[in-house]
Amino acid sequence: MFRVSHELDPEKFEPRLGIFMCLQYLGRAEEALSGFLEIEADFPDRKEVHNALGSLYFGQGRNAEAKCAHECALEIDPQDPGTLLRLSGVAIELGRGPDSLALAEQAMELDPEPGFACRALAQALSFSHRYDEASWLLDPGASDYIAGKQN
Repeated sequence: MFRVSHELDPEKFEPRLGIFMCLQYLGRAEEALSGFLEIEADFPDRKEVHNALGSLYFGQGRNAEAKCAHECALEIDPQDPGTLLRLSGVAIELGRGPDSLALAEQAMELDPEPGFACRALAQALSFSHRYDEASWLLDPGASDYIAGKQN
């Protein structure tokens, strides 16, 4: 699969990233990691590859490396709610509830469709033992309410 993506067009970012993401989903993490690192070297200014690396590391329980990778993505695009939410999840795993909460709140302010951000914020609130607020955010009407407040 890797050779095919290179033979088609080694200079294109998306096809190469897609091939290695497929390998990751197929459980071929080492091949995916090798490919992501190669793409990162070729395209260091693309947040997507840093987030892909961070997600791979996170899935392997390599949370400190996941944090570094997602922070690289955030340096490229500080307003990306997806990256902020990924960092929020990593912060929870690293035992940093207040950081997770702040990141999830920031993502929620930026996300035009806050359903996913609501769940991430609820997770961060739960980790911070703020259960009443977390349960309210998980209510099906909460994301609609919040979306209305953002408009």
